[in-house]
Amino acid sequence: MAQDAAALQALFLVTHFAPESRASANRITRFVSLLPDEGIQPLVLTLREACTSPNDPAGLAGLPADLRVVRLPCLNPVIHVARRLPTGPSPQDRLLRFGGRLLTQGTARVFFPDALVTWVAAALPVALRLVHRQRVDVLVASLPHYSTALLAAAVSRISGIPYVIDYRDAWTPSLATLRPSRPRLAAHAALERLLAGRAAGLGAVSAPHARLIEDFLGPAYRGRIAVVPNAADLHLTTDVLPYPEERFVIAHLGNLVGGRTLEPLLLALASLQREGLLHPDRFALIHYGQHHPATFATAARLGLGALVQYGGHLPRGELLRRAKGSRLTVAVQEESFAYGLPSKVLESVALGRPVLGISPPGSVMAATIAELGMGVNFDFPEYAAIARWLRLVLTGELLLPTAPRPGSLEPYTARSTTHRFAELLRAAAAFPRDAMAPATISG
Repeated sequence: MAQDAAALQALFLVTHFAPESRASANRITRFVSLLPDEGIQPLVLTLREACTSPNDPAGLAGLPADLRVVRLPCLNPVIHVARRLPTGPSPQDRLLRFGGRLLTQGTARVFFPDALVTWVAAALPVALRLVHRQRVDVLVASLPHYSTALLAAAVSRISGIPYVIDYRDAWTPSLATLRPSRPRLAAHAALERLLAGRAAGLGAVSAPHARLIEDFLGPAYRGRIAVVPNAADLHLTTDVLPYPEERFVIAHLGNLVGGRTLEPLLLALASLQREGLLHPDRFALIHYGQHHPATFATAARLGLGALVQYGGHLPRGELLRRAKGSRLTVAVQEESFAYGLPSKVLESVALGRPVLGISPPGSVMAATIAELGMGVNFDFPEYAAIARWLRLVLTGELLLPTAPRPGSLEPYTARSTTHRFAELLRAAAAFPRDAMAPATISG
């Protein structure tokens, strides 16, 4: 990489990066693409393959031509098996995925802090060589794989270079919702306090997320937490050709994990079907993402088998086409992640498609949908209210919006969020290398 002598050098230590089509990969790829405009030269150390998300070569298009990316093999064989499991809805595919989940969950319980910790030993000498040769000023670790923070702390300890942890998701509080064993949760809490305590900066995706981190770590950490929201890649939405659909399609984009469920929407649709408002030739709810057997079992039990379809686990570019071909998208955010805002919500709005949100009323997603003027949000128990709202939409009594309020997307553009992230990196890099106290982030 050709280096500007005045530019800050940032080494990203990440498990997910382009061309992976995954929220965590998209966030880091976006930063790396635009940081040179902020006077920061990025380098990337990542894995060749780290999850089951599909690859999207279009994600590589916006990267700097002189970007140096070093890709290491994933040393956990279970990951390789998981990537190659079929994604279809057939009974054989579902059985193979069930076996794969058991294997993956077993591996996650064996390794600490996560199943990708095996890359730390291989990545450490490579990272130290990059630090030495490239005059790196700041290190960046991106969760949710906690081993990236462990790697950053190890490199920092040896080299004296400060590091930033981009949380994306909460660490110990989120893990607590999965009900791990008490000793394992205590070990995670201790590790998080140790690694965050040595970090020069911490990135959160919203103000409530920052408060959640502060509540866990203590008020002394407040000055080093910067809010860097998820973003909409507006340049990827401007020329999207909609997938042709003659039906009224509601599209769900993303994976149904943890407490995320489409059951409130399915109950609402069952009510509307009994009224004769839904017909398979004129309506469909299509789920895009990892196949979720429980959703389709519920749909069949409610008599919605012909209306609820699986669209596949698609690359990001094709997913945007499907979103634009729909009349409405649905987003689900459970209580434990109410501080977050899925980037797919922002991209749906940028495509001119309103969002039906299902999340707690105080969630960031509910507030943002209202702020953008592009949809409505209901709490999980409010399936009757969802049915009433959809009835108005389907009968034409309520017209759906097709554009957000002017300027409302500006705080969530790729450039705006990258500028915030650049400020976090500059503050961290300016911190004295022989100290462990936090850098202070203005604003």
